[in-house]
Amino acid sequence: KAKIVLEVLKELKSISEICSENMLHPSVVVRWKNEAVQNMPEVFFDKNKKLNVIRSEYENKISILYKEIGILATKVNAIQKGSY
Repeated sequence: KAKIVLEVLKELKSISEICSENMLHPSVVVRWKNEAVQNMPEVFFDKNKKLNVIRSEYENKISILYKEIGILATKVNAIQKGSY
């Protein structure tokens, strides 16, 4: 797929020529090209930035869960003491 998409992007041959050489239907090749062009920004996206966003979201979720655990532990203690 990648080889064919690169040929299409180079524009040295028409899509019809590339399709006939590789025995593919033009709609398939056009779809591959569109997918490649659409996903191209991800290739150049800084993976460390993406990792930092994921890490930040994870740490935020952990913080929220610890707060919730504290609230629930307080309620359990109150129920056990009969003051809830």
